[in-house]
Amino acid sequence: MKNRNRVNRQNQRGFTLLEVLLATTLLALIMALAWAGLRAGGQVAERGSAAIEASNHLRASQRFIRLQLRRMLPLAMETDEDNKPVLFIGEPDRMQFVADMPGYLGQGGPQAQEIYLDRAPDGSRALLFNFHPLHLLDDDAEPPQGEPVMLFSGIRRARFEYRGLDEEGELGDWEDQWEDPTLLPVMVAIRLEPSDEHLRWPDIEAVPLLDTAAGRRVVRPMIMGTTKP
Repeated sequence: MKNRNRVNRQNQRGFTLLEVLLATTLLALIMALAWAGLRAGGQVAERGSAAIEASNHLRASQRFIRLQLRRMLPLAMETDEDNKPVLFIGEPDRMQFVADMPGYLGQGGPQAQEIYLDRAPDGSRALLFNFHPLHLLDDDAEPPQGEPVMLFSGIRRARFEYRGLDEEGELGDWEDQWEDPTLLPVMVAIRLEPSDEHLRWPDIEAVPLLDTAAGRRVVRPMIMGTTKP
């Protein structure tokens, strides 16, 4: 009888302090590993989502720029000191022209537009877009300026290029400066290299839908379909 009671007491013995500490340590280790795995998975998901968002934004910017360049019109933004119409300004980091704005933006009709390179708030190089409506203005009046829209940031290298017709009517070479603002270029290119190696910006080479030779036939500057004597 005494032996049976001794066996029962041995079977009912609890865990020792060492066993409790060991079990607690193992549980904490498992929880730490699980938390690290969940955190790593969340970071991967966040990076993936950010990459997808950046890629979608890049494609949307490309489509918008290509559309606006193709909508280029032979309308004057202003006149030069010789009272000649200024149809296009093209520099290595800036271009200005007149084109129709998409109706879904609530700004339909011809607008003076500018695409240019500048610094983003975070200090990186960025591609920006601005526009304002065409108006009959006094010579000394400044056109109303809108709020610039950042199309793409994080640019390592960039250049704008232009192509026109030579004296023989043949397509000329690409140039980073458009020499004759009274004429529209035949082709316009925007070449960018993003800082993020995972993003790729295919070169945009756009041809205006309207015959750019029409720019040669503009005798007097036209603003909003009105001639200025």
